Amino acid sequence: MKTQRRLVRDKFPNTATVFLRKLEYTGRWALDRWVLENVALIEPTAEHPRQSDRETESLYVWSGLDLVVESNRCEGYYQNLLSEQHKLFVICRMDERRILQPLLISLDCDEAAVHMEADDTVFPHPLPESVIGWLEKFVLEYYRPEPRQKRKREDWKD
Repeated sequence: MKTQRRLVRDKFPNTATVFLRKLEYTGRWALDRWVLENVALIEPTAEHPRQSDRETESLYVWSGLDLVVESNRCEGYYQNLLSEQHKLFVICRMDERRILQPLLISLDCDEAAVHMEADDTVFPHPLPESVIGWLEKFVLEYYRPEPRQKRKREDWKD
């Protein structure tokens, strides 16, 4: 029988600022391309995106995104910490004006995969050192691996 665990949430002290660059292509079949320039973990300066234009590209800046971890996602955080390159994932969705908008920032590779399957845009970004220590502490406190269970074979004779 599984024991019910209490969900614990923790928020990184600084908020994230996401810098996305839109590269505009002209042509009959050309689609605009989006590139993640940077993710900075700083104090928020604005709640709404700022835009700076050049002729064929635009830089969009979103501030005030929270980096939140939950105890029920510790398996994904643990896998991220075991990987050679620790990453955070900026998960974005296109709005009605065709502007790619960040929804959330995740440290769980499984959550990023779910959003990719749902046709959201996911940008991986190297995890800053300050977040690695904070995440390790959270995982050590709340991660409890599920014991492996042997599967029962089905009887195919019937």
